[in-house]
Amino acid sequence: ARSYRLMSPLRQNELNTHLSGKTRRRLRRLLDYDALTAGDLMDPDIYMLTGGLTVAEAIRRIERLHEGHVQEIFVVDDAHRYWGIVDLGVLLASDHHATLREIMMDKVPSVSSNSSAINLLSHMGWAHRHRLAVVERDKSLVGALEQHKGQEATQGESPAARDPVETVLSLAGLYWLSVIQLLDTL
Repeated sequence: ARSYRLMSPLRQNELNTHLSGKTRRRLRRLLDYDALTAGDLMDPDIYMLTGGLTVAEAIRRIERLHEGHVQEIFVVDDAHRYWGIVDLGVLLASDHHATLREIMMDKVPSVSSNSSAINLLSHMGWAHRHRLAVVERDKSLVGALEQHKGQEATQGESPAARDPVETVLSLAGLYWLSVIQLLDTL
């Protein structure tokens, strides 16, 4: 799992296309996320590219991998730190000489991989997107989380049933992650 995180985004995508669903699930477990956290519920099989690529190159890479289900591209830097998202429609309509960084939406919220599912339900990002990037503390992108995953995971679980200390720590983590992202955009 550690080697996987150190691979380039392209190499990760190539590796993911050759792994079975069972192997990808095993890899996710090896990443050692606590149960019912964003890291546990996320989909690690996402399409990410570095922000310096041109639109034309991004389209070629998507076509080469025959990814018909790609709806968005997560944009990262060379160290896999999350920068933003490019929707497929925007990509196809953009100038082919522009870079992904130039056309991406860069103020898209993300969630911490350690955030508990119960706290994810009230995340501000769900007001604008049905799928959010899941990042580590250093903002490295590790997957994406769909809103319904958190809802399904917490069905029947009330906030009162959770440990209050864990809830406060998770909310504080979300707060600081948001503050860091806000300062990063200034």
